[in-house]
Amino acid sequence: MKDTKLSEILLKLTKIEFRNLEEFLLSPFFNKNQNILKLYYILKDNHHMLSTGMIEQQEIFRQIFPKEKFDDVKSRKLLSNFTKLVEQYLIILELDNNKVNTNIILLNAFKDRNITKSFESLKQIILKEKTLGIKMNEKYYQDMVNLYAQMLSYHADSISSEYETLITKLEEAQNYKFIISKLNINYLASYVKNNSNKNFNQRNWCFDDVVKFVEKNKDNIKSEHPVVYLHYLNYIMTQDEDAPAPFNEMKEFMEAHIDQLDKASIRFFLMNMNNYCVKLYWNGSNDALNDILRINSYLDEKDILFIDKKVNANNFLTVVNLSLKLNAVQFVENFLNKYKDRFPEELKDSTVYLTLSRILFARKEYDKSLFALGKVKYINYFYYINSKLLLCKLYYELNYLKEISSIIESIKQFQKRNDNIPVAMNKAINSFLSYLKKLVRMKMNPSERLNYEEILKATYTAEKEWLADKVKELIHTLPKAS
Repeated sequence: MKDTKLSEILLKLTKIEFRNLEEFLLSPFFNKNQNILKLYYILKDNHHMLSTGMIEQQEIFRQIFPKEKFDDVKSRKLLSNFTKLVEQYLIILELDNNKVNTNIILLNAFKDRNITKSFESLKQIILKEKTLGIKMNEKYYQDMVNLYAQMLSYHADSISSEYETLITKLEEAQNYKFIISKLNINYLASYVKNNSNKNFNQRNWCFDDVVKFVEKNKDNIKSEHPVVYLHYLNYIMTQDEDAPAPFNEMKEFMEAHIDQLDKASIRFFLMNMNNYCVKLYWNGSNDALNDILRINSYLDEKDILFIDKKVNANNFLTVVNLSLKLNAVQFVENFLNKYKDRFPEELKDSTVYLTLSRILFARKEYDKSLFALGKVKYINYFYYINSKLLLCKLYYELNYLKEISSIIESIKQFQKRNDNIPVAMNKAINSFLSYLKKLVRMKMNPSERLNYEEILKATYTAEKEWLADKVKELIHTLPKAS
């Protein structure tokens, strides 16, 4: 059953969701097949085997139908029906998590059955909920479009003043939903264009009009539709990295309106601000590191840094690397302990050992760091590059200076063979290797000199803080140049 649709879904359910699935399957309204229940109990008892594939269809079939010969068609049909029920269960969970959307569905049921009093009562409840703190996000406007559409359909037989008001409100909700979509699409298009090696031609149909509308109605949108204004700032922030004003305004605006946003919106905007700060850092702004740590600490505190049960290992390691540049060793240790069991199985060991190696390096326990680094597998370019750069630093600290040249050469060969490495990363690697070679020469030959202030101001340079520190150390130990 490994890598099947059913196993993937079941493995993603939380313990509570998996346990409550039993109650769902016990309901005769949803399930009248006792073999489905038997299948659930088998999978419950062998849940730990779902990811390994150790539990097979034949064994499941034997336990459910002990007196029958294995029938592949019958087995597949049972698994398929079970999968459909689990999917139906997920739909119900989503509806339970979205009270307003559930009410709109019920409103439609009242309308179709001409249940007048209940329709009017529920309509007022929904409108009240929407004005009393329901978080405003893109979905808010979609819900309002659905609500006003239902109300218009209900009042279609009598064109009254209320009908005209509903048309106006429906148009406004639809317009703001469209504005958010256009701003978001163009932000994503810009992000892809700026962070990939591929040409990306985006279509800007109506987009100039959207931007002009927001700028013309800025005051009203800021006060009445803060999430729309945040999407506008989010887009503007990415257009000119040398202009800090949009980022600073977005930071202030987020702080002022964070209580009006749902968790998904908070995460979306803060992650984009984090990406902007990372670019500022690569462009030479060391102050951006403080904003990066502050953003990630907040997301971690609110438990929205990672939205899946499984943690994105690349994002995790990026937070680790940048946090350690500020010597936030305790934060990284807590960070690792909190998420170490949530990495994808194929990345878990390498991610833990790479993080542990970085922590040990920060503590100057270089031999232990080297031992941990030796357990990291080069699963993809991200792990290879991060491991090799750390290995260069370790060899320097352990005074294995001659061996560094061979690592540098292996990195360069790897870069040539892998065209999927982002341009920005290649630039940072090349700059680091160039400075590293000069640093080694400076340590071996007192006549060589490097300027640590120049390194700290350098753009797109990996590990520049460490490079600058090593230069400072050498300047204090080597004789002054004549």
